[in-house]
Amino acid sequence: MSADRSITFWCAVVVGSACAFVAVSTFLPLGWVVPEGITFSLFLLIFPVFGFAVVRESRSGTPTKPADLLRRVPHPAKVALGVAWVVLWLSTMSSFLGLSGQPTTENGRLYLNNHGDLTEVDQQTYDEAQNRGARGFTSVAAAFCMAAAVRSGNAAGGSLGCASSSGSDGSAVAPRFGSSLSAQIACESSGTARRIVPTRPSLTAEAGSIDRDLP
Repeated sequence: MSADRSITFWCAVVVGSACAFVAVSTFLPLGWVVPEGITFSLFLLIFPVFGFAVVRESRSGTPTKPADLLRRVPHPAKVALGVAWVVLWLSTMSSFLGLSGQPTTENGRLYLNNHGDLTEVDQQTYDEAQNRGARGFTSVAAAFCMAAAVRSGNAAGGSLGCASSSGSDGSAVAPRFGSSLSAQIACESSGTARRIVPTRPSLTAEAGSIDRDLP
């Protein structure tokens, strides 16, 4: 994995973990209120993190369709991602249950703002509403960071060189995760590798076609 893609991957992991920690903390009786500054800072970080992951993946030439991405993820990791996605979805939905407005203050008094309709509340209700909002924002942010990490790994797989992915007989072996078939074709055309040996049966027909077309 190249340095820039490694940084993108670990940024996604770190920011996503921080978002998940904040979201989980709102379920626990810790007696603290998530500051709005932390919530919005974490949410805003998903834009550069996810954006850089998409740009790096696009430049690597690897497939970007969700189905193609998931096919390249090992089964245990795929199960873990599925469980994490369900948990984050439930966390996001729970933030809207029982929420009758956004917490706001006016003249030192606490209110819930429901489309302009202000309802005065006590401190406990206000704090609970603020934590619910933080849970929703950080759960969504964690989901985007998870997607950014997968895309960064996909881009890194596409950047593997011919020499590092060659088999014992000198042929180029397509990596399972993040394989870029176009990159492998370019390697073979340059004379670095003699033949592509795909690691998945679904690529056998494409590899055979490449062998016939290349001079």
